[in-house]
Amino acid sequence: MKNLIKKILKEQVEEDLGGVPQVSDNAMRRIRVVLDLMVSQTGWDGYLESIYKHKREPHNETHMRDYLENILKLVGGGRTEAFRQHMFNRTYWFVKVFMINGGYGRNFKSGEIEVIELPIYNMEVTYSEDVTDYRVGWGELIGVGDKEEAEEVFDIGFIEDSESQDMDYSGGHSIENIEVQEVTFIKFMPEWVGL
Repeated sequence: MKNLIKKILKEQVEEDLGGVPQVSDNAMRRIRVVLDLMVSQTGWDGYLESIYKHKREPHNETHMRDYLENILKLVGGGRTEAFRQHMFNRTYWFVKVFMINGGYGRNFKSGEIEVIELPIYNMEVTYSEDVTDYRVGWGELIGVGDKEEAEEVFDIGFIEDSESQDMDYSGGHSIENIEVQEVTFIKFMPEWVGL
């Protein structure tokens, strides 16, 4: 109950401040250190471009995530399982904050730092997919003269039982319905910087 009251009060304070998420002074000092150290690594803009292009985590940019993780270890992050679970969210959040607050041309030791929340759209889609199902089937024939005639006459209409052996997805599909199920947000988590 106590935690629920704290959460409601925190949300009320954020709402009163125009919905801008707030972080403690200690966390902000560590965020500044991280952002300042990010200046020496090129490629953050390419990381964001890859996200914007593919609309998902850029799997070819894991070196950027690893570089940020090493920076976060310097301020006390990276030691817990919770820290490792949210690697993409953490990286995306820091890179976005880095870029919107001036990026490479900024001295992060002074001035305002805009803290943001990034939306994640949890989607659901109904679709059909073109598939070739390779099957083996069995059935009986009667009234045929010999083996050759049986092989000539037998077709799919005589199959009484079958099983799938393999499937080949041709890539064709038809989308019936797309909808947003839920919108969640990537928010700064103090454990990212060891708090």
